[in-house]
Amino acid sequence: MSANAPRSVRDLAERRQAARTARDFARADRLRDDIAAAGWKVVDGPEGFDLESLAEALELYPTVASVPSRAGEPDRCRHSLCVAVHGWPADVRRLLAACLSPATEVVAVDAAGAGLAPSDIVPEDGAGAGVTVVRVEEAIGHADAWNVAARRARGRILVFVEPSLEFGADVLETLAAALDDGEVGLVGPFGLSTDNTRDFEVAAGPDVDALEYLLGMRREDVGRAGEMDRRFRFYRNLDIDFSYQVRAAGLAVRWVDSGDIARHTHRVWESTPEDERERLSRKNFNRFLDRWGRS
Repeated sequence: MSANAPRSVRDLAERRQAARTARDFARADRLRDDIAAAGWKVVDGPEGFDLESLAEALELYPTVASVPSRAGEPDRCRHSLCVAVHGWPADVRRLLAACLSPATEVVAVDAAGAGLAPSDIVPEDGAGAGVTVVRVEEAIGHADAWNVAARRARGRILVFVEPSLEFGADVLETLAAALDDGEVGLVGPFGLSTDNTRDFEVAAGPDVDALEYLLGMRREDVGRAGEMDRRFRFYRNLDIDFSYQVRAAGLAVRWVDSGDIARHTHRVWESTPEDERERLSRKNFNRFLDRWGRS
């Protein structure tokens, strides 16, 4: 990990090591604090030291219920990208390479139970980026993964995103600007409308019935809207259900024109056998209808 640290940070760590060798522990402690202020942690070992980025973290929990929430804590950044990772970390790296900025953190949840690490998804030029990977020992579905990400997020705006998308940081700013309207609770560039709660069509609002694939909301509104329905283990129709949940909380759901967004292969959809994905999609949609009406 030391090789990824900037030269200036490695210099501080070497000076700290020299101070420790000289038993000048007060100076060593000051240099340790300087290293931490630069976003790095010194890990001492029998053969010297290593450096770990404080901005890249791995969190481990036994169950979804044991994951603590940061609700009520001050915002630490502008955007939190909430990503459910069902495999294919290269897709997440592609997404982050396009949209990461100093204003954005990433909370990625290992929904595949594949031992995901921050280094698996941090882009090549993204060392030191604010990336947290959360692993939960019990098997979790898509809704649980997004809920866990939201609990650990510290951004003012939560952005729930599918790794099949690719877009720039300007898209995140567009979503944030749309949420300056306090009456609006959920925004996104992929809108849907319906006349009967059964048949949805693509819509460019501004006000729409539901959104899919890319959802932005204020972190402070999670308590008002509630967490996503954890019964949605498969991703399909979860975003529609959550859109209705936000509307039920008295907040508008709004389409925004956020510019160019590339859509790549959706790995979960493509990797699921056709009969199984149709069964899971139908099960989720029936769950949505049972909850919100079968008009």
